[in-house]
Amino acid sequence: LCLTIYKLVCLTIYKFTCLPIYKFTCLPIYKLVCLTIYKLVCLTIYKLVCLTIYKFTCLPIYMLTNLHAYQFTCLPIYMLTNLHAYQFTCLPIYMLTNLHAYQFANLYA
Repeated sequence: LCLTIYKLVCLTIYKFTCLPIYKFTCLPIYKLVCLTIYKLVCLTIYKLVCLTIYKFTCLPIYMLTNLHAYQFTCLPIYMLTNLHAYQFTCLPIYMLTNLHAYQFANLYA
């Protein structure tokens, strides 16, 4: 009896109130605001800074020398610049904007 009431009443309320609110308010906000910020800011920083450093330092060294030179020079440079740049610029921006916007949008919806 309880399961039937739950299915008929609660799930119906959820389907016709909560789910539409989520679909038409929280999800568009998340997609428009957060993903746009991530794409414009973080990916731009990554492409301009990190990939540029990689292309003009590591790749020429790799092409001119050998794999060992790449492993002991380029790979550490790549890891220190790209990974740290991503962790300390893009990741905090992503976490602060996307996660908080997502949490507050869902919380108040």
